[in-house]
Amino acid sequence: MQAVSSFLSRAADHHLIMTVIEENMPAKPKPQKQAKKKKSKKVICIHCGFIASGTPEHFPHCLDQSYTVGFLKSKTKTQMYKSALDRLCQMITTWRDGCKCVLEDTDGGHCGDVSQWGHVIPQNNGAFLVYELSNSFRQCNNHNLIHDKKNPDLYLSWYARKWGQRAKDMLNQAWSDNIGIQWNETDYFDKLVELSELYDMRFSFGSASLEDKVQAGFYGSIIREAWIKDGRI
Repeated sequence: MQAVSSFLSRAADHHLIMTVIEENMPAKPKPQKQAKKKKSKKVICIHCGFIASGTPEHFPHCLDQSYTVGFLKSKTKTQMYKSALDRLCQMITTWRDGCKCVLEDTDGGHCGDVSQWGHVIPQNNGAFLVYELSNSFRQCNNHNLIHDKKNPDLYLSWYARKWGQRAKDMLNQAWSDNIGIQWNETDYFDKLVELSELYDMRFSFGSASLEDKVQAGFYGSIIREAWIKDGRI
């Protein structure tokens, strides 16, 4: 019985000692979560097509405030050139047409409040017509829907009145000629450079006449060629 009492006493003393030790030991630091590495962001300069990871070191002729398009997910060069072209065409048409629907004078009662990058012949009819400025204008959200779903002839009727029947016929012919033709990486890059140079010229055409803007290419190659044949420029 005495042995049991002695054992219990030693056990109690040991428990007390361990408690004191644990209370005076410094707390274990909590495991720190490792910060996730940020994905390298690829960017493309819409002025020259230069692609880099992170902050691009532009070519000498590029401005520091140049517009860039960024990508977090992996993209091919062709996909990046297309995104840059989309942005550039939106900028050119906004400068050229203003932030209003070109159908406002024709059918303004149906105009919406959102200005969009629209196409007379829809975008799914080949890359040439997507980035051809003769096919690309500012359009409101309502007329974009009307054009696609209800009355596709509304836009073409406006086009013939505004730019002439020859221009309309040439636009339809361009659509027919480019059915099934796919652009490659070089085609997209060359178009990006062409439209970038045109956009840089805009400051010289702020107060220019419509004829001068057509001649310079701000309304695309089809309208310019049609107006030359019609003797309008």
